[in-house]
Amino acid sequence: MTATNIKRTQPTGPTAPSATAQAGGGTFAGGVQFFYKVTAVLAQLGESAVSSEVNATPAASGHVDLAWTNPAGTVTAVRIYRGTVTNSENVLVVQLQGNPAAYSDLGGAGTAATPPTTAANAAVTKSGAAVTKANVLSTQPGPLGLALYQELVEWCAMSSATTAGTAPCAPQAKAVADGAGWTISEV
Repeated sequence: MTATNIKRTQPTGPTAPSATAQAGGGTFAGGVQFFYKVTAVLAQLGESAVSSEVNATPAASGHVDLAWTNPAGTVTAVRIYRGTVTNSENVLVVQLQGNPAAYSDLGGAGTAATPPTTAANAAVTKSGAAVTKANVLSTQPGPLGLALYQELVEWCAMSSATTAGTAPCAPQAKAVADGAGWTISEV
């Protein structure tokens, strides 16, 4: 029995942001240390790994200015996470559309959330039946679906099967298709 691993490759995150506490202009209670991490949302790849953590302690009614450098690629949004315990950023402060590289956190409540880890996502293993050409869509799927679709096409191209939809992909032993944000391999 063979198994096929399908794994989404997590893109690199933004550089470690800088965090500078500023007086006035915010709603923080003051005297509380806040920890921050930033991620980028990349076209067709999804949310990146988190940046390194930074912290700042704003004064009462102060705010925190953050700045970072986004990873290469088409960044469609940036997410800023905040917490009061190191490595426990559990509040999504904001999702900024486009490719911004700075933000002033005024102390808003945000939304409960857990940022992704810095490690690549775990592989999903399907044991038994191999991926089949019949499973490769004939229409173009959405952004993440398209990346997986492109990998499945490449995976099937390594196959000795010649008729789409009638024979399973039978890639070379231990073959790997890697790119477009996904890795597909036989184990």
